[in-house]
Amino acid sequence: MENNPQNMYQMISLKDYLPPIGEKVLIYRPHAHLQPDQDSNFKIAKYIGEGIWIGSFFKHEITHWLPLIKPL
Repeated sequence: MENNPQNMYQMISLKDYLPPIGEKVLIYRPHAHLQPDQDSNFKIAKYIGEGIWIGSFFKHEITHWLPLIKPL
């Protein structure tokens, strides 16, 4: 992944890269806000492999992710 300040906060497509297993990341779920769930499209979740995420309802499609900013 390129270390370019312009792209620092660009979300990463799951088609391009999966997050490290066991790391909490910000995920994007494009349809989570729709009825009946009306949940947030963005959520913090942990990828544990095999397409399984902890912290996101299983039926919500996850398309993108972003590493969390680590405190200094």
